[in-house]
Amino acid sequence: MKAWDPAVVTIHAGTNDAQQNYYFWGNPKTGFPGVVDRLDDMVSRIVAFNPDIYILLAQIVPANAPASETTQAYIRALNAKIPALVARHQAQGHRVSLVDMYTPMLAYPHPDGIHPSAEGYAVMAEQWFQALMALGVVPKNPDPGRFWGLQQADRYSTTTSTPWKTQPNLVRAGASSLVGVETTGYGGSHAPGLLNDGLQGGFSNDSDHVWTTTFTLATAQAPKGYELTRIRSAAGLPTADNGDERSHQAYEVWWSSVDTPDVFTQLGDFHHILVNKAERASQIVLERAGGALLASGVAKIQFRFKQPPARQFGFIGIDNPTPYRELEVFGTPTP
Repeated sequence: MKAWDPAVVTIHAGTNDAQQNYYFWGNPKTGFPGVVDRLDDMVSRIVAFNPDIYILLAQIVPANAPASETTQAYIRALNAKIPALVARHQAQGHRVSLVDMYTPMLAYPHPDGIHPSAEGYAVMAEQWFQALMALGVVPKNPDPGRFWGLQQADRYSTTTSTPWKTQPNLVRAGASSLVGVETTGYGGSHAPGLLNDGLQGGFSNDSDHVWTTTFTLATAQAPKGYELTRIRSAAGLPTADNGDERSHQAYEVWWSSVDTPDVFTQLGDFHHILVNKAERASQIVLERAGGALLASGVAKIQFRFKQPPARQFGFIGIDNPTPYRELEVFGTPTP
């Protein structure tokens, strides 16, 4: 949940339990919960993480022969109990909606008894879409900065990979405030120095997105360090022909003080998740409310790039490589 930090969660769960006839009523001897309680626990944990999430909970698709009658009966019994589960959450003000996947799929038997045909999957997609439309709102992506007392603004472009103008900043190559840049763990073929060249034309190698870059600021001219007010990062290329989505971002920001320049404190953990298949670029902007400082007395600032959340296809995680274009850190000497 924290990795994706979603605005909407769709749940279609219980088919594997049905195939295994897995503890519909639970196990009273061990206290293992029944299937409805297990489903309720999943919903409750999502609500507890963020009560603003919209949860679309499905009555699951039917099974048919050659699936066993036991499997089919399990699904019917589970589906009969889901409306009451949804009603209980709605009574508590939770944003939980019921989606009937069972009834429309009766007209589209599964070839193997369990997994839908292409036509069946299209029907399921339409059911999810109609459920989303029935919310009557455009769900808003949560702000990942909230976990760190910051505000993160996300922007993206569907027209170009370099839509934003860079500005002079503390870590721009050639700036008097920057005395050193060190990158470790980088295996890309594009020089990492392009991350602060102010041009955006180049980008980090999209086959390597796990590394660390540390900027050392000029404390000789600012003995008390620097006050940081804003951080921006830009990344992105169009979605590749093979489907790779290349506008995700994911990194941690750390900083050290002039008193302990080699001891780093985490400022936060941030990400941008592609929200439009046509994205060609993304930008993250980090600030504090009311213009408050991100940090003061700073000697070094460090970006620890990490793998964006992988999309799951069955048990396979699909990687999303990230070509970063520019890092900007804004601030002034600490008075």
